[in-house]
Amino acid sequence: MITKLLSTRLVSLSLASVLCAACGSGPPAPSGQYTLDIAGTSLTLEFKDMNNVVYSYAEAGESESKDCTYQLKGDDLTMKCPEGNPMTLVYRDGALELKMNDTTFKFTKK
Repeated sequence: MITKLLSTRLVSLSLASVLCAACGSGPPAPSGQYTLDIAGTSLTLEFKDMNNVVYSYAEAGESESKDCTYQLKGDDLTMKCPEGNPMTLVYRDGALELKMNDTTFKFTKK
């Protein structure tokens, strides 16, 4: 009787552990570099620790980088850079998508 009760509790605890692991708080935060190339312009997002991201672009030999911050809520990643409007991207399937007008641009992990 005690062995059966102990086995039932162990199975219950194991099942609860698996379910809790599966019900995490959403996808892991992006890390590393994501790039997008559009008509000779290269955009890069390099994710750092503590919700910091470096936004860089290069075009015709000119380049610029900005230190920005980001916040991830569900699939929505909102990026804020100095002297700019917040930009919202969708973080899905390991890629970042930016919608502008009727076009979707996809940053891919480098």
